[in-house]
Amino acid sequence: MPVLLRNPEAPATARQLFRLHKLTGEDMRDADSTMQQASDKIEEYESGKVEEEPIFDSKAPFTEAHVCMIEADQGGGKSLTATGMVTDTYFRDCVRIYCEENNIRGIVKGYDHKNRIARLKVDGVTKFIRIPKSYKLHSPMRIFANFHFYGIPYVYIPSFGHLLAWLKAGIIVNGWLVLDEYYIGGNARDSMTAFGKELEKQGFQMRKMQLDVILITPIASLIDKYARLTPTKHILCSYDKKRREVTLTIREKGKRGSRVLPPFDATQYWPFYWTNERINK
Repeated sequence: MPVLLRNPEAPATARQLFRLHKLTGEDMRDADSTMQQASDKIEEYESGKVEEEPIFDSKAPFTEAHVCMIEADQGGGKSLTATGMVTDTYFRDCVRIYCEENNIRGIVKGYDHKNRIARLKVDGVTKFIRIPKSYKLHSPMRIFANFHFYGIPYVYIPSFGHLLAWLKAGIIVNGWLVLDEYYIGGNARDSMTAFGKELEKQGFQMRKMQLDVILITPIASLIDKYARLTPTKHILCSYDKKRREVTLTIREKGKRGSRVLPPFDATQYWPFYWTNERINK
């Protein structure tokens, strides 16, 4: 999930410069960097690679399951974080298509949907372009979710019963699968029921179904044991009500330790979902 800042063109903060110094060993206080440039560089070093990462491509082959578990207290920003991950990826893919159609070179790194401004990396340099209002953003990316999104195309899953039936029928494939309150359908206590066993079997085939899966739960121990072993990424969220910001702590499979991302503005994702929507079994 990219880091989106309130004032990306403002000078880099002392906290960012100190973090860069710890990562690179260089004194960055005299560097003329913006908050966005400093954030990009921190993200590159903390991820362990400085080359550009490709954006989501539903046609790319999956070499392993892509399962992310998001965990936090109630009101901690779980659903909001998942919404941000999906909408950011969708809009970046829309911008990628726009650039291809208009012969614009660069790698899409972010998109401001309010102002229709995209951030690109061209030969290591950050550039901004504005998408005309007359252009209709579009992407072939498929999204399946058990809560309602607004402003992007998706398929709504009414219940966990529908989820299991659609997985078995091959309807839910090649895209994103976002499951809020996963403990309702994948509860640890129900793991030995017929429904629980069948859902568990389908959970081990996410790679074959070419799915990027997001499981959202307030407490990891509430969900089935094998579902807890599947995720390749684990995100802990914390929400600051005064600042309206969410901080993410991320652990990834195969990597030692965890990394903390700079807080992101929660208000930018509020229009895309309803925070009080209830989930059915």
